[in-house]
Amino acid sequence: MNDADYETRAVMHREELNVARLAHDAELYSRFAENMRHSGKLMVDSANEARELGLSFSGYYLPTGGESARAYYAEHYQSTLGFRFDVFKWLIAISKRLPEPCREPKDMVGVLQLSLWASELTELPHREEAQCATRITPFVRCFNSIRGAEEVIEKMIADAKEWNYETRSNIVKELERHRAWAEQTRRALEKDLYIAV
Repeated sequence: MNDADYETRAVMHREELNVARLAHDAELYSRFAENMRHSGKLMVDSANEARELGLSFSGYYLPTGGESARAYYAEHYQSTLGFRFDVFKWLIAISKRLPEPCREPKDMVGVLQLSLWASELTELPHREEAQCATRITPFVRCFNSIRGAEEVIEKMIADAKEWNYETRSNIVKELERHRAWAEQTRRALEKDLYIAV
């Protein structure tokens, strides 16, 4: 057997595998699409039921405030309804996000995550480690401080007519000092730019 026969058989074998693979993938996609159509109908029905529950729950009495509402729910409703206060809140949230009943799966995309939490199929995500504060750069720190000072100064200057001469004079001196700092920073920047070039 020569190399040409081997390569011809290898090409034919790959083509047979591709035909079998394509047939398998087409069948698999057909099942997937059918399951999704069925699941889509179930999801729409479920979202509409969640919406209906949320609309009903919106009429329940609950005191204002997170902990007092949670305690009232636990005492008066939880044993009969059979689910946690968070689920109760998520169902109300679904009803607020769905002003009209869903007709097709795309209508319920905005409440899919809430629906999964409300049905307790998934848990609300939580952090494993503590969240770190975002590092504030010197520019942001400086800018925020200056911006805050500007707002205070603008309000104070509006009242400048009522200040005596000495107060105005002291304010001008302070503002001149800040102008000198800005000039010093500008010169340092120009020096850095000159060195960089």
